[in-house]
Amino acid sequence: MRILHVTDCFHGGVATAVDQYARLTPEYEHLLLANNARGSDAPVQRTPGVFLTDLELPASPVAAVRAVRDAVRTYRPDVVHAHSSFAGAYVRTAAALDRVLPGSEARPVLYTPHSFAFERADIPTWKRSLFRGMEKALYPLTSVGVPCADREGELMTGLNSRFGRNVPVIVVPNVLLDDHPAVPDSWAPTDPPTVGVVSRVTPQRDPAFFVETAERIRAARPDVRFTWIGDGDGKDTTLTDLLTDAGIEVTGWLSGAELHRRVS
Repeated sequence: MRILHVTDCFHGGVATAVDQYARLTPEYEHLLLANNARGSDAPVQRTPGVFLTDLELPASPVAAVRAVRDAVRTYRPDVVHAHSSFAGAYVRTAAALDRVLPGSEARPVLYTPHSFAFERADIPTWKRSLFRGMEKALYPLTSVGVPCADREGELMTGLNSRFGRNVPVIVVPNVLLDDHPAVPDSWAPTDPPTVGVVSRVTPQRDPAFFVETAERIRAARPDVRFTWIGDGDGKDTTLTDLLTDAGIEVTGWLSGAELHRRVS
């Protein structure tokens, strides 16, 4: 089986998930069509030998849809796996065009939102409604919903009910290879205790909540340390400054080995 993975958010947790999906199924051929259009960080390093091809997804939506169709024609994958809301829109729009235009052949589409955009509480209501409308319109073009959490699965099942369709929904939790986490026996409590987060610094991760949590805990335990392992998207430092101004260490992006060391 040949699988074309498509995402416009190849960074942070999405990049880790896509990489792990491919590494955990080496019996299949995996192709990557990706960018990090929503961030300005340096491209994520690919694991050598995991992806048969590593193509650049254009930032323009129109060009991105065209790139998906070109990749399908050139590499003839058995399925196309879209990761993130925007990639889901590109892939399913491409599939719709391939169904109606001569000389094209649509491929089954797997869709993993990695959290639906319409669930975000940090964007205006009109924008959430727009994203929800897009998901409803595109959902019938989904061959299989592959949510990575139970909550996503519930939302996808709800979309099934909305359209009276029976798109299969299979929750595939994020799973890590044995070589990814730090060795459990190497973990040791710190003195003073440390409370940590591993994530991108983005509005949907709610850094203000972490700041409030730190303030409440420090009121009872002033010695507790707080660390945010990760960084922002490179476009806006406001949220990162919010953390550092509250005395929370922000490490910036770390290598895999350094991440393991800090977590343990």
